[in-house]
Amino acid sequence: MLRRSGALRRGLLQHSTLLAAIVGGLLLPAPVAAQLAGRWVVSIRSIGDAPLRGELRLHQTGRRLEGTLWLGDSDGPLAVRDGIAGPGDTVSFTAQTPAGLRFTGRIRPGGDLEGHTTAFGRPGPAWTGAPLSDAAEFYPALPRFVVRAVVSGRRDSVIRLPGPWLAAAAGSAAGLMGAYREAATAAGLPSLGGDTLTDSGPLRAMGVYGRAELVAAATRTFADIRAAIPDAGVRTRFDQLFRPRGIWQVDLHGVALARARRGAPALGPELATPALVAVALLPRQGTSDAG
Repeated sequence: MLRRSGALRRGLLQHSTLLAAIVGGLLLPAPVAAQLAGRWVVSIRSIGDAPLRGELRLHQTGRRLEGTLWLGDSDGPLAVRDGIAGPGDTVSFTAQTPAGLRFTGRIRPGGDLEGHTTAFGRPGPAWTGAPLSDAAEFYPALPRFVVRAVVSGRRDSVIRLPGPWLAAAAGSAAGLMGAYREAATAAGLPSLGGDTLTDSGPLRAMGVYGRAELVAAATRTFADIRAAIPDAGVRTRFDQLFRPRGIWQVDLHGVALARARRGAPALGPELATPALVAVALLPRQGTSDAG
């Protein structure tokens, strides 16, 4: 009888302990979702020098996140969907783009966001987010406006360009491109277009890009000008400026090289190649066509 009583007491004690553990677990607070509602300045690391920036606006209901993301290269705010404020400090959401740009990350101890993106299901660049006050003025992209006039200069010499003038100049871009192509063809140079014109145009103007073709075209032009000079004295002066010692010098590069060779006749652009490659101004597998 005593044995049965002891076993019963032990069973009741174990049952009470288990019940207390279950009740205690139910009463413990669940992991709290991260608080992410508000405005954020988002920065996405890009291939270029400057990162892609944008404004993220989030509305939070429990762990569900909704809102908009306005990136600097988009025409307007993009809808945010599938947003989740995970337990602790995690966050994830998708910007409604053709690539399905997905953001996943966490809240850092200082309150900023950090993580990585995914586009077309593939890993993308890293991103960060910083809290932005509701009263702060921030533009992901430059505001659109109508130019009425451009005023430049000082008090005693002011230049005013009416807006219609600027519009007319912008409207004549196609005509300018046509004139440029005709001039390039007449000079025997390949015409540039698109990104090549934007990226290589200034380098060509400085005599660096396509230098061999540029020097050849300039030499032909200078020879035609010399042949049309009727006065022998003027022609001699022309030669002193542009063809000393019978060698054409059509730009600053040619003049600098000619003057440097006065003290070092064997000097050539190829001698500078190792130094230019070392500072990444020339690719390692190639050399410049300057000379």
